[in-house]
Amino acid sequence: EKLESLVQRMQRSMLVIQNTGFGPAANQALQDPAGWLWPPFWGIARRLALVVVSSFGSVPFLLVAFPAVVLDECLWWVTAKAQDMFSRKVFSLPSVIDLVVLPLVDVLHFMPVCSRVLFLGAFHFPRYVGSGVPSSLLIASALAWTAHNCHQLYTTLIRDVPDQARQLWMAKFGSGGV
Repeated sequence: EKLESLVQRMQRSMLVIQNTGFGPAANQALQDPAGWLWPPFWGIARRLALVVVSSFGSVPFLLVAFPAVVLDECLWWVTAKAQDMFSRKVFSLPSVIDLVVLPLVDVLHFMPVCSRVLFLGAFHFPRYVGSGVPSSLLIASALAWTAHNCHQLYTTLIRDVPDQARQLWMAKFGSGGV
């Protein structure tokens, strides 16, 4: 799935260059590097980081992070299925549960993944020599994966959940001086 996501991101980047034209795309990239270079670079780099860590750092990855990743994926799937089944068979969940509580539950089981991947980059990969690639590549990949995880946490905890809670509050109680 991660490799497929990487290839799709690379295809989307190439499609933008094809549709825009190489010359205009290069010109736009020079004028606005943050808007034209950074998004495809980061999109490809963070997906590639997952592949590098799980392929070339497989022994430490399997020992340290894989159990947390599997638990997170399993709990995410179980939560989504339970939410869907409950909503279809019993009754729709209240908006506060659906938009505030469940995203926080997802964050709770995602936290071990964040810490374990960080530990890979900080403590395990610097001394890992069994991969045939420089440990600096493994460290950079684990830190890129951690940065992406931290961005996901930030987006959920600082932006999305408070915005959803604010919108629910406004819908129920009005502005109320807020």
